[in-house]
Amino acid sequence: MSAARRLLSRAPAVSVRMRIVMAMLIVTALGLAVAGTTVYLLQRERILAQVDAELHIRVESVRAVIEGVQPTPSSPGTGTVTPSETEPRFSDVDEAVRQAVQQVQPDNFEGALGIVDGVARYAPGIGAALALADDPALVALAGGVAERGVVAIGTTESSFGTLRYLVVPITIDGAEGTGAYLAAVDLEAELADLGETMRSYTWVSLFVVVAVLVVGLIVAGRVLRPLRLLQESASRITASDLSERIPVGARDDLGELTRTVNGMIERLEDSFHARRRLLDDVRHELKTPITIVRGNIEVLDPADPSEVAEVMELATEELDRMALLIDDIALLADVESPGLTLTEVSLPVLTERLLSRVQAYAGHRWELARVDEGVVVADGQRILQAWLQLADNAAKYAPEGTTITLSARIVGDRAELSVSDRGPGVPREARERIFERFGRAHAGRGVDGSGLGLAIVQAIAVQHGGAVLLDSAEGLGSTFLIVIPVAGPGGTAGEAEGDGTGHPGPEGSAERW
Repeated sequence: MSAARRLLSRAPAVSVRMRIVMAMLIVTALGLAVAGTTVYLLQRERILAQVDAELHIRVESVRAVIEGVQPTPSSPGTGTVTPSETEPRFSDVDEAVRQAVQQVQPDNFEGALGIVDGVARYAPGIGAALALADDPALVALAGGVAERGVVAIGTTESSFGTLRYLVVPITIDGAEGTGAYLAAVDLEAELADLGETMRSYTWVSLFVVVAVLVVGLIVAGRVLRPLRLLQESASRITASDLSERIPVGARDDLGELTRTVNGMIERLEDSFHARRRLLDDVRHELKTPITIVRGNIEVLDPADPSEVAEVMELATEELDRMALLIDDIALLADVESPGLTLTEVSLPVLTERLLSRVQAYAGHRWELARVDEGVVVADGQRILQAWLQLADNAAKYAPEGTTITLSARIVGDRAELSVSDRGPGVPREARERIFERFGRAHAGRGVDGSGLGLAIVQAIAVQHGGAVLLDSAEGLGSTFLIVIPVAGPGGTAGEAEGDGTGHPGPEGSAERW
């Protein structure tokens, strides 16, 4: 059973390998077949054209003989003649046919025959490849052509096979009877060498296809090896163990794919670890109020109205704290999810909106140190939420009556939104912890909050392609800065949803901050 499962698990890789090899075989076989067929047809046409050319020479040779010429001794059997003005014309059809057959000799794979009044009368004086007189149908065909008095070249099937024939009518003015010179070429014999060559080509092609099959299997196996490793590594990855990584091979497309998958696994691992930390933190944070409420209820004396009222008040406070914690967790999950509504945000308008909200925090003076004219491409609601969170933190930790300073600057290609207070500052050892979920600089200070505020601010800044910076000195105060690119996350100036003139793009929000 396990062996069958292993076989099935490897089936996709084997299938891909075979599909690649089969594609290579098909392309190779088609290429060889098309090339071989094309060459065969071209060569065959060339041979047939050569046969027709030689038959046309026979026509001129026969005519030369009938007109009183004879072949030269230097070119026997070639079908060529040298005119001679000394020979008289023939007065008898039978003699003319006999002389034509004797003087115009056939070449290899050919036969000739002299026909008088439809009867085979004369054959070449030397051995011919074809004894045409043995085929009555061919003799009858030639006699019929001769009766019509026209030269004919054609192809016919005979007892000798496929023949290309020539019929030259022979008539003599004033003489009775009709003669014909019949020549025929065995096409199968003429094409035999070409057929043998194509058979050799076929065997060579089969050898090439087998070689391509072997080489293709080897190459495809090596090429698909990273994919097999990817499959095996993916099968070992579980939600509890994401440490597996795929070995990176050569710097090619498969290597880049492997790096991409490794990066994806790494992001998944970070995401799982973050989720696990969040669940652990939430469990810890919710456990405390539940324990407090349960402990007080267990020791509650129902008969004591004052004690009941006290426990109810404590339980209500703890439930409110849990509700706030749940709301902040939902808010953190919301801001960490992708999807920003990018618009052109005016820094003065953004600062004015922040100032109108922080004025409600009693016990502090709010001061604007600097507000630059300009716009940034951002999600205005999210940025205002993050900046307001920093202001809320400053109001919680700074002593009453102190001044909290706000600033909005554009420095080069980035915007800096800051909040400065004169509070106790952040200890050096706590400067990283305060940006973690439920992290606090001073445990047990009694300050209201879930401990998720700075984590929310950081998540918003990161989504905008920026960061949160801290400059703090114990006993002197702290300055928190939200630093984001002016042109928006991952863009350059003018690439956001506006058109650069203050008008939003067709898909963007119409809100202008």
